Amino acid sequence: MGMYGDPNGVELVDVDPDYQPPEFAPLGAAQILAIDSKYYALAYGVSHTEAMRQMLIQHDNSAATEEIRAEFGDKITAIGLTTEPEYGMVVILKDVETAPPMRRMYRDAKPLAERKIVAASFATPNDRGVTLTQAEVDTATALITSPTAFIVRFELEKDLLPLPEPEYRLCTNP
Repeated sequence: MGMYGDPNGVELVDVDPDYQPPEFAPLGAAQILAIDSKYYALAYGVSHTEAMRQMLIQHDNSAATEEIRAEFGDKITAIGLTTEPEYGMVVILKDVETAPPMRRMYRDAKPLAERKIVAASFATPNDRGVTLTQAEVDTATALITSPTAFIVRFELEKDLLPLPEPEYRLCTNP
C-alpha cells in the first residue's frame, strides 16, 4: 500500500491502491434549486414550490433592482425583501411626498441546457428526512425557465418607526 499525506507533521494514512471513488453525478441548476429549497421550506414554513419561487426572487432580482435604481436614484435609502402582503421587494424612499403604488415586476426566465435526471442518492431520505423526486426537479425547471412575478412595495423613510436602541445598534454596527 502507498502512503498519503504530508511528511512534515501531518499524520500519514494508508491508501488502498484498489480504491475507486464513488461515481460523481454533477447537479444541474434545477436539482440544486429543488434540494436547497427543501431546507428553505422547512425553515420558513412555506410550500416547496413557494420556497423555490422565493429563492429565485432572492438570488435573481438584479434586473429589477437596477430598474428601480434608475428610476429613483438617490431617493432610495434601502432595498430589501418582504413577505407582506406577499413575497417580493420593499424599497424605502426619502425626499418623496407619497409612496408610489405597489407594482408587479418579473425575474427573467433563464434557459437550461438540458433536463437533469435525479440522482439515485436523493431518493433515500437524509438525516432531516429530505428526499428529491423527478417531479420536484421538473417543477424547479419550469420555475427557472419561466418569468417569476413578484411585488415591489414602496415605503417612505419618514413614515418608518425608529428602531429600538439595541436593534438600531445591530443594524448600524459593522
